[in-house]
Amino acid sequence: MTKSRLFFLSVFFIAAVSVFAGTEYKDLCRGILYAVKPVDAIGQLNQTTFQNIRRYALGLPVEGQDPLNENDQRLMMFLYACEATRRTKSADDFSLYLQSEQELLTKHIKEGDNLSIKMEGWLDLFKLNLMFAN
Repeated sequence: MTKSRLFFLSVFFIAAVSVFAGTEYKDLCRGILYAVKPVDAIGQLNQTTFQNIRRYALGLPVEGQDPLNENDQRLMMFLYACEATRRTKSADDFSLYLQSEQELLTKHIKEGDNLSIKMEGWLDLFKLNLMFAN
């Protein structure tokens, strides 16, 4: 190989790695948000991965990562908050949390906010999982 080919291949490799490195968290979050069962998908994350996506989902810059769009960020933070509460609270306290979140969403649902409607569906899934866990 000539030096110019070697240089070209090196630059191409670095560019390819940079492109793919910038989507790791985005792909993970979007994979959860748009999964058939997002409540189950986020619940299956180990604690380390779960904590790692927190900063990214908050919209804080993570080195080399493309940010989520505004809607996905809002959905991910809602789903993250629900799952974090489920992991840290008793079943009774989590049930109360779900009820309070439901009440907060009611106004937005009446206004026709599509994201709130999706969130309400997730709350129902969390409630079903809670009922069947006992």
